[in-house]
Amino acid sequence: MADGSYEMTGIADGQYTLETRTKFFSPVQRRVVIENGIADFDGVVTVHNGGSLAGSVAGFVTPELQEISSSGLTVELSLVESGDFVVPVLSRVEMAEKLTDSFYVDRLPPGTWNVAIKYGQLTVASKEGVVIEKGRETRLDLEMNKQAPGGFWGGGFAPPNTGLNGGEMDEETRLRTLGTLKDQLASILEGLESSFQDKDVNGDGFIDSMDAPDSSTDILDDSKLRRFDKDGDGRVSKDEFVDRPQINMLKSRIENLENK
Repeated sequence: MADGSYEMTGIADGQYTLETRTKFFSPVQRRVVIENGIADFDGVVTVHNGGSLAGSVAGFVTPELQEISSSGLTVELSLVESGDFVVPVLSRVEMAEKLTDSFYVDRLPPGTWNVAIKYGQLTVASKEGVVIEKGRETRLDLEMNKQAPGGFWGGGFAPPNTGLNGGEMDEETRLRTLGTLKDQLASILEGLESSFQDKDVNGDGFIDSMDAPDSSTDILDDSKLRRFDKDGDGRVSKDEFVDRPQINMLKSRIENLENK
């Protein structure tokens, strides 16, 4: 069961209830009918009873207080009660599209989690755990506190929406941060739109079979774009292509700063 798969043989024909449970989740039940030794259920169970964590990391620096590329960062989560790690958090697909300071993890078991930001052998860990609630998304927008004692090695995180010295964000810092986030959003959207145009070969505003090199190619599956086809019509519009948790998270941060 270590790989999440299972196999049972020699089961008599009849109707069965398959119940999947873990240490953290409520049981998931499926009805299984076995006829002539063949089951009509492939055994795949997706558990949705957990919560999710979405956030970002800003101001990550070397011991010399030099900014580094966040594409080298990883985010590790460990459940306080057990110490089990869940990695990686950063999506390699999103990182390739310049969404390098954002992360999103789905279906986390409810509980209190430790968060650690890592770059090579260097680590900064949160001093307080993040509480994940069942069925809810928890947000964690982190800004490294460059002036904290110990710097990169022991400085920890400045609370969300605070200045580099901790405490409330002053107006100058708010405006500077707001400008940076807007520039980042514009740059990301520009990159995504350019990527969409490259994939929309015939220029009709959709990525679909008409853009495939031949009629036997399923372009959405071959290019791993099926997940963006949110309405299930077999094609991806530009709005669907740029509608991502990281983009919405960035827009939310901008809105929060504008309303302060």
